[in-house]
Amino acid sequence: MGKILFLTGCILCLAGMAALLLAVVFFKKQREKLIDQINNEYREV
Repeated sequence: MGKILFLTGCILCLAGMAALLLAVVFFKKQREKLIDQINNEYREV
């Protein structure tokens, strides 16, 4: 029983870290797009 709980905990932990990494990568890409948009708007003004 303990091994099953331990394995489940490991899987959940790995899934959480993977989700966190994806969120960070996605956030960086979105931030770059936003910065580009802001720069383009400033150039037009």
